[in-house]
Amino acid sequence: MEGPITTDKVSQHLVQEMGDTDDDEEPLNGSLWSKLPDEVLDQVLAWLPLTAFFRMHCVCKKWKEIISSPSFLETYSRVPFQTAFFLHLIRVNGVLIAACHDPSVNRWQRLPLDSVPINAYIHGGAGGLLCCQRVVNAFLVLSICNPLTKSWRDLPPMPRLNTATCFVRMVADKTSNTYKVIRVAQLQPLPPVRHNGARIELCTEVYESRCDMWKAVTNTPSDLRFIQGCSMSNGALQCRTSTTRRMMTYDLEQEAWAELFTQNLDSILDSKLVDCAGKPFLVTRVWKGGLVESIDIWGQKPRRSVCNSRVSDTTILEHEEEASSLLNIEWEEVDRMPHNLFQEWSSSAGLFYHVGVGNSIYSTCLARGATKLVTYNLCQKKWQLVVGCPVSHINTYLGGFEFCPRLDAAV
Repeated sequence: MEGPITTDKVSQHLVQEMGDTDDDEEPLNGSLWSKLPDEVLDQVLAWLPLTAFFRMHCVCKKWKEIISSPSFLETYSRVPFQTAFFLHLIRVNGVLIAACHDPSVNRWQRLPLDSVPINAYIHGGAGGLLCCQRVVNAFLVLSICNPLTKSWRDLPPMPRLNTATCFVRMVADKTSNTYKVIRVAQLQPLPPVRHNGARIELCTEVYESRCDMWKAVTNTPSDLRFIQGCSMSNGALQCRTSTTRRMMTYDLEQEAWAELFTQNLDSILDSKLVDCAGKPFLVTRVWKGGLVESIDIWGQKPRRSVCNSRVSDTTILEHEEEASSLLNIEWEEVDRMPHNLFQEWSSSAGLFYHVGVGNSIYSTCLARGATKLVTYNLCQKKWQLVVGCPVSHINTYLGGFEFCPRLDAAV
């Protein structure tokens, strides 16, 4: 006599039918499957891997309607986050093409981007959404899309339309299913002569989906015009500037910029700031004799906490010192890429790009005729060469981002 069909067993059979496993099991009994209650079916489908949802859109109209229904999305929203993917983006004949790499199983998966306009530039994303930029009727427009559900919408006009974008960062709140878009832009065009005393003025604009409005922030540091990456940590956006090599931070709650003072950042010149699971890391190139010898990973040292067992003048002073120390950080070396792996991965004529994905750092080397990827797992302290990218067109590479796909992410 057959035992009861559990949601785990049904999920295994569904995944097997969709080609995501090689296990040899008996096919699922169709008569029993068709009699499953809707709430059980929602529980089963909610735990399927990302690749299964790509296929379900193409199976039939009913399957597509099921994963778009309010009851399923409610069930899906309670499923814990599974995997952060590396999104490898290229453009071929004006069409955006992307592939996702799953670091947990070392597997590539194509990601359809037919919901993204052809002329759009993707800044990145958060919470299962992508933030795109395009020009419409000579005006700059920022848009948000969910590539899984193919939903899309334009954000309201920005407060200052005649500005040039320096960088855009999107931040998502998984609890409230809301997001913010932080945009730093240049207020005036570059002067014709660089050293004529003209000042480059920047502005910061923040969009909140909760109220569907933009807000202008004053006093934006001018050296944020060029940055070497940014990272979200403890409710603040950290940026590494390119020209002055300073660390700047934007507090999302206080809505203000401040400088992060570092004790040993002067020696770390050629670096990129990346975000890994809410912690900032620097990926640096190690030079020797005029040549790049390897790649280093640097992390921020933990900050000291203050014990406040009783309130006193001394304790108040300690709190003031601690508040000041929040803007003081120190970096320490975490690991270095093995020399043999670096030689296999890098090229003397290549360009390097780095991005944080979950607990891993993806490093891309672009050289003539090849695109090579290396990952570093911060938890396992392990380097690995990634192969098999299905869209490794070297001449059309647009960048790499962290992508956390969610069907319930609302634009």
